[in-house]
Amino acid sequence: MKDCGAVRTAEAAKARTILKARPTFAGQYDGKAIVDAEHYDEFRKQFDGRKPDIVFAQWPIDKHRDHRALSNLLLDAWMESGKKAAFYYYDIAEDTMMFTPEEFVDITAVEARKRAACFAHASQQPEKWYPLEAELTRLHGAQSGYVARGGVFETLGE
Repeated sequence: MKDCGAVRTAEAAKARTILKARPTFAGQYDGKAIVDAEHYDEFRKQFDGRKPDIVFAQWPIDKHRDHRALSNLLLDAWMESGKKAAFYYYDIAEDTMMFTPEEFVDITAVEARKRAACFAHASQQPEKWYPLEAELTRLHGAQSGYVARGGVFETLGE
């Protein structure tokens, strides 16, 4: 895609606004994530500058190489920072492999915001993959044992 970086950055800005999150850009490029000493150091500096209370990373056993790379960069930054924040992994429909959820969080109150943030990434064709995420969320609800209450659940794994 021509101007991929500009498009993806604008989409991330829109999603960030929806989620009320602060962005951090790690100098990585779509499909070309780099994991080496220089990038570990840069990622840790950004992480330390944020001082997060809680960290979410994609499960590192994943079909997408960028997901694996960024998960490793984030894990390393968290460990090097002294593990001061809570750290959780999450899964992604069709990409995540060998993930067994351990903790479940009711996202009923924020599911519409999650959906809107995902759809902010229009270049990624969310109309094709978001239904798979919705199905995964329903599965997690069933796994949690709370589905009878009508909640929508995400998983968090340590």
